[in-house]
Amino acid sequence: MNREVLKDLLTFSKKEKNGIVFLVTMVVIVGIVQWCLPFLFQKKPIQIDVMHYFHDSIQLDSNEKPTYSHRFERSEQQRYYYQKDFSKKEKGERWRRLGLPINEVDSTELTLIRGVGIYSARKIIKYRDALGGFYDTAQVRETYNLKPEIGDSLLVHTCCFGENLRQIEINQAPDSVLGRHPYIGWKKAKIILAYIQKHGTFSQCSDLIKMRIWSEEEVQALCPYLKFNTE
Repeated sequence: MNREVLKDLLTFSKKEKNGIVFLVTMVVIVGIVQWCLPFLFQKKPIQIDVMHYFHDSIQLDSNEKPTYSHRFERSEQQRYYYQKDFSKKEKGERWRRLGLPINEVDSTELTLIRGVGIYSARKIIKYRDALGGFYDTAQVRETYNLKPEIGDSLLVHTCCFGENLRQIEINQAPDSVLGRHPYIGWKKAKIILAYIQKHGTFSQCSDLIKMRIWSEEEVQALCPYLKFNTE
């Protein structure tokens, strides 16, 4: 390569020089900002109170009742558990099913279960909220794209009593409400409204079978989420 060609390659116009200076300046600014962010927005680590999962393994006085602090604060019993030097064998003996109430926990608490990451936990919570709550822990398997092994862990470490479900007034709810429920969907929501207009309101759960858009098993799965107020 001769000198003239090399000179042409290394020669920049005024606009090109300004562009290079601007680009270098922005790279330096972005690097400084990224370096400063961890110091400006420091977060305290979340401390989960897991003592109520292990309290039966801690020796307490006969007259002393275990007192649990707020979920994100350590109690005296919790400090005892973390300070005690358990061997691997003792830790294994103290591990048991967590018994997390699936309708009450948040995504952070679900990550206490082995194999459940924050992404999977958020998907489970999102599906639970769309349903209106789980009445059976087996419903977690219906979460979209959930790995079977994660579903197995959830069934072992969660519990559900089918209480406090969010129900829909099927005879009064608009399609915008019916259609959002995972067990109904937008197409069936319109069919429900059309059926009510033509045949009247539903009086009981078994009336849904008359529309012939659900099987008996599907109707049984949906009914806990419905109210039949015919007044």
